Amino acid sequence: MRRWASATATFWLSNQFAAVAGAGRQPASPAHGLPARSYANFGMMLAYMPIPRRTVPVAPPASVAAFSLFTTGDAQTAERTLVVRAGGIERLEVMGSFTGWEARPLTRFGRDHWELTLPIPPGLHEINIRVDGGKWRPPPGLPTRRDGFNGEVGILVIE
Repeated sequence: MRRWASATATFWLSNQFAAVAGAGRQPASPAHGLPARSYANFGMMLAYMPIPRRTVPVAPPASVAAFSLFTTGDAQTAERTLVVRAGGIERLEVMGSFTGWEARPLTRFGRDHWELTLPIPPGLHEINIRVDGGKWRPPPGLPTRRDGFNGEVGILVIE
């Protein structure tokens, strides 16, 4: 009875280039007409982004760094632009009393700049944002209060 096994090793030569070597033995496959064989391989691997030595690459957690609001029209039209700085995310949504609590997606401009322009009348409004389909949370920098669903909402005051 013959045995088979394989082994592969990766040797990082720099933080973007590695040599890969492997060897092993495969059993015969009479159904496919293949004899038993031994093999060896050698190759190279290129990293798209530099990988620091002796560390495991971990994606940075999604974070919302800043939230701001700008008036883009006159006081009569009440057009406001919500601007969010959030890096490392793919989708950002906002909902609040001014959207009828319907989620509205923000548009990405650059790596971490997100915007949405919509009519928001003056007054006191509740607002939450959601990152990549996660939990709804109040935007950073706004005062918060408990909502009726055992969570928190941000308080947005527009004069």
